[in-house]
Amino acid sequence: MGTNRSESSPHHLRHDRRVQIRGVRGLLFILAVQLAGLVIVTAPTAGADESRSVRWTAEELLQTSSVGILGESAALVLAANAPASASYAPHSSFGIAESAALELGAAHVVRDMQVDADTPPGSDSVVELRGLVRGQWSEWSDAITISALDGATALQARVTLLASPEGTTPHVRSVTTTVAPVVQSYQATVPNAPTLKLWATRIGLVGKPTANGHVVQEHDRFVALPSKRSLNPQDGTDYLVQLSYHGRTTTAPVWDVGPWNVNDDYWNATRAGFPELPRWTSQSEAAYFLGHNNGRDGYGRFINVPTSIDLADGTYYDDLGLGNSDWIDVTFLWVNAPSPPQRPTPAVVAKVPPAQVIGTVGASGNINRERAASYNAPAPATRVYLPRLAQDAAGWTTSLTIQNTASVPNAGAIDLYDSGGAVNGSIRFDLPPMASATFTPDDAPGIQLGFVGSGVVSASAPVSVIVNEERDGYDLLAYEGFSGGAPVVAAPLLFKDYNGWSTTIQVQNLGAQPTSIQVVYAGSSGASWTDSATVPPNTAAVFSQLVSPSLPRGFVGSATVQSTNGQPLAVVVNEVRADGAAMAYSGLAGGSDRLAVPLLFKRYSGWDTGIQLYNFSNVSGLVQVRYDGLNAPITEVASIAANGSVTIYQPNNAQLPVGYSGAAVITGPPGSRLVGLVNQVKAGTREAMNYAIGPVSAGSPMVTVPLVADNADGWTTSLQVEQTGGLPTGVALTFFDAFGAPVLRLEDSLAAGESRTYYPPSMLDIPTGFRGSAVVQSTTGLPIAVVVNETARSS
Repeated sequence: MGTNRSESSPHHLRHDRRVQIRGVRGLLFILAVQLAGLVIVTAPTAGADESRSVRWTAEELLQTSSVGILGESAALVLAANAPASASYAPHSSFGIAESAALELGAAHVVRDMQVDADTPPGSDSVVELRGLVRGQWSEWSDAITISALDGATALQARVTLLASPEGTTPHVRSVTTTVAPVVQSYQATVPNAPTLKLWATRIGLVGKPTANGHVVQEHDRFVALPSKRSLNPQDGTDYLVQLSYHGRTTTAPVWDVGPWNVNDDYWNATRAGFPELPRWTSQSEAAYFLGHNNGRDGYGRFINVPTSIDLADGTYYDDLGLGNSDWIDVTFLWVNAPSPPQRPTPAVVAKVPPAQVIGTVGASGNINRERAASYNAPAPATRVYLPRLAQDAAGWTTSLTIQNTASVPNAGAIDLYDSGGAVNGSIRFDLPPMASATFTPDDAPGIQLGFVGSGVVSASAPVSVIVNEERDGYDLLAYEGFSGGAPVVAAPLLFKDYNGWSTTIQVQNLGAQPTSIQVVYAGSSGASWTDSATVPPNTAAVFSQLVSPSLPRGFVGSATVQSTNGQPLAVVVNEVRADGAAMAYSGLAGGSDRLAVPLLFKRYSGWDTGIQLYNFSNVSGLVQVRYDGLNAPITEVASIAANGSVTIYQPNNAQLPVGYSGAAVITGPPGSRLVGLVNQVKAGTREAMNYAIGPVSAGSPMVTVPLVADNADGWTTSLQVEQTGGLPTGVALTFFDAFGAPVLRLEDSLAAGESRTYYPPSMLDIPTGFRGSAVVQSTTGLPIAVVVNETARSS
């Protein structure tokens, strides 16, 4: 998929000048010489007088190959044009040099390693050796794992230089090790190269350097494994894997490090990383299926898919014919071991990153907590309506992010209306093609603290807009800007002090004439109540259920919002709990007898969901919910009345397993017009978010996402993309920085009705701190829908 970030920070050897790094003596080594199906195995008994030193100078370390390194004053240093790669973050550049093979003449043990190096603050050097054992090169070993080279008849050294973030280079002058010959032998059987099934994704990253300095080409053929011990030099083929999938077989060299981890040599009997895990189980698999490290990789990133190998595009598409990521057979051709037993290959559904636990106390003494919100991707338009904007009104302030979705410069204004219909202020903007920018009401001259009103965005080309609502000590709320409205709109879920929850409806008149707005509430008992207000054009009226004298305390129900003279309306509902949990959703119009639900939970990392449906029609009957993302779909049935509503709460479904995360399709009675939303709440916390669900046939071939972040001021987003049509489709996601420059394009494919998560922190080309936008396209022209989740840690 190209959605897995391979940030590399291998086990580094940090050296001061003339510091000696001592290895661990091998107690037993294997010298394997294949003779008629046998291996001769020898043990070291050499005395100290038989030992000798082997030394590589800086010049000798450059003899075979080098990337980004040159010799200067008898030392290896980084060249001025040394490449940069996310595989070595946070270092600003890297270089690799390898010596020629040094023949030892017979089998030897390898005892110590000494490195003569200077490493200024922030820089680093990594020194490794490998040995020619039983006619095959071993993996690269550092000083701690040097005993793996015992039995070597030749040695080779590799030096990796890593610049400081400011560009300062380390210096390596020489590498020295001690070797001694071997005696004694016995015989054992030779096993075959092992094969196991692994979840594979595609690398992508065309034009970017890999961990060995190779620049990725279109239709390239190589793989990435999560350990530098098996990394070939540029164009090297000492470490090859054989790959098989649905009758196709190919071989490919290891030219990159990843996915996820960089020290997870899960194919080795004695693994350098994660020794608590069994052989053949990658840490990403253990995190995804077993919850190892709380479901995260070695850097704390959430594992959304259990990728254990990444494939370049030529290997992925051309050689194996992969469409979606899948399980493949992988044979490690340099490893001597029996294949592990066959194991199940369960279905893999991309997981949504869970929020972190609330309640730790920061240095300031304030409570740190996660906040969460979600929004449906908005439709671009040259005129966009925003029913609620605020500047420190009862502590609430809104920000709006505008994305220029056009390939030409875009100029426009944001007009802010007060409750009386007057323009209180205006914000001008000029956006380059595909650029985005964020504003708050106080960017408009004349806006005072306490402002509450509405907004209208006018632009010279289509824009896409979302609004975030924040208050200190409260959860985040978000809603998408409206490109149009309807004279009748449903608010499917409303509260008045129900388990601490209360709601507020903001209704904006999008028409050119004033209108009388009527809100008709319907409770679960069938009783109804009415509120009304007269609203000028472009202006919003506020209906607070908590202070409504007509509604009884403890009310839970729904409402229809109607313009009495047919003016189009836009509706936003804010849901706030007394302890600070909060979420918002857009009012719904139209309806369908089939709805697509991209994301549902049952006790998934503490998250639960509930579906709220509203029936716009006079048809009553049964609603069927088909839950996907399981080995076999599960079906649930509920009744819905004409012009009524129903709640379907996933934790109450005994058939759904604990930890469920998946999607669903809702089918209503023929002729019904259903609309709905999904509430997502994390138990025991103040984290909550929701999104609207639309018809299976709805969506668009191109969807815009105004705000994408990777730990930008603590905020991170994830994109849930659903194929809402009845046929498979390819999808292409392009991410743009705030200035409109493309940062990453990745392609994937979705089955009919499939939903998948794309998480920027797991994408190599999106840097930490990124704030920008995205465009998601269906390559076949079929409709897709996107829901965006926002999470942030705040103090």
